[in-house]
Amino acid sequence: MNKIRVRKFWRYTSYTLAGLLITLLLAAVAGAVWLWGWTWKGTPQFHESWTPEERTAIAEFDVFLQKSFVNESSLALMGLPEDLQPVLKALLAKTICGPVSEQLRQIAETGDAAIPGVKNMVGRGVTPSLLASQSAHFGALKALIRHGANPNAGLNIETDDSMPENLVELPLTPLISGDFIHPDKNISWEERRGIADFLIEHGADINADRIIGLCCFMPYMLHEEKDSAPLLWAIEKGYKATGEHLQLMINFEGAQLELIEAMLKSNPGLSNAVDDGKTPLQHLAKIAGAEPQRLAELEPILKLLLQYGADPALLPAGTDEYDEPESRLPLQILRDNPPESSRLRTDAAFLRRDTPEYAIWQRMCELLEAHNPATTAK
Repeated sequence: MNKIRVRKFWRYTSYTLAGLLITLLLAAVAGAVWLWGWTWKGTPQFHESWTPEERTAIAEFDVFLQKSFVNESSLALMGLPEDLQPVLKALLAKTICGPVSEQLRQIAETGDAAIPGVKNMVGRGVTPSLLASQSAHFGALKALIRHGANPNAGLNIETDDSMPENLVELPLTPLISGDFIHPDKNISWEERRGIADFLIEHGADINADRIIGLCCFMPYMLHEEKDSAPLLWAIEKGYKATGEHLQLMINFEGAQLELIEAMLKSNPGLSNAVDDGKTPLQHLAKIAGAEPQRLAELEPILKLLLQYGADPALLPAGTDEYDEPESRLPLQILRDNPPESSRLRTDAAFLRRDTPEYAIWQRMCELLEAHNPATTAK
């Protein structure tokens, strides 16, 4: 009888010990999983103020960052030898994915994206909200902004000393330009505009991002399909175009009058802004002489500039070292370059006056002279 009791005792003891071991093992696994969640490879832990949708969006964004910057295909595209790829992969994981994911976890834990260090990370000031915007993770972008991320903190782009100030790329930039990293679909302007409106409503400064205008004009510079809707939206929201933007628009064929007029309305004095040592009227006159086939397109632009206060008698000072001041008035430049000139066999100059271009050129000269009667005609 005693032997049976002893056997039962050892049996129950063994069961108890096994249960304890299993419990300890499960606790260890749970602890490992929990710790894994706080490393850069794990899933962020979320503050109670975050909604389930926001948690999912941030977790997906975190996974994207890990995969997009350290996957083998990306390294192969860089043309690196295979023996160096693991080294760079580890470096990128530590310097990009690691800090970004760590910041995301701190944000999720505290429920406040404006924690110290978020504004300046990964060496050049890249913020999680900018990366979310660049990668079209709009759910994560909106979640970060809702919980306090600064919509006016992004990436400082280093330039040489010839620039008056460094360019800054902010979360609004990819939304307006449509230029995303690793896009998985074509994102319509309507969808991008909704997110851009959200950023503006939460304090994004449309004029803090000096690169916006250049992004919008890139299609013109590359002679691609032109879409003025994003820039018109930006101007509607208070974006002030610069002399550089205006001259870019005048310079490239297919300029849209509606967009030029919106630019002139956005910034009083833009019609006389000096860029690269020339006023808009000087710039337009120079193009008219070099490309007489564009005279029909340039005439209404000239009328707009004069309508919004362009001064035909204004000569730029050219005080900056990178300026090239023009010494002739727009009327002089235009008159020095009449269209459709040719030469007879006697080498005497012969100007064809029977062309549409000549008639337009003459009207443009008359417009400039009418707005500046004191100008000495050539």
